[in-house]
Amino acid sequence: MIVKITDVARLQYQSIYDYILARFGYKIAEEFDQKVLELIIYLENFPKIGIPQASRKNLYGIHLSTQTRVFYILEDKNIVIVAFSDNRKQIKISL
Repeated sequence: MIVKITDVARLQYQSIYDYILARFGYKIAEEFDQKVLELIIYLENFPKIGIPQASRKNLYGIHLSTQTRVFYILEDKNIVIVAFSDNRKQIKISL
């Protein structure tokens, strides 16, 4: 399966990365980035590794870190990351 990331999810990722960089420094921000890359590899091999979300069929959520969740959907042969959620904020997932 191929992992794709929506434009909204990219902006959310960048916002979280920038916050970590400003607050905790380059090393911690790069560790966050590495976790994202590792998650993408896991998703390619185990697309249903996340927790199914009741709000929509084929929507899954997975904890990336204590503060961050990633939401994705399964579409045909694609995994589409639709949101990076900072658990300190409430988000609405647009599909």
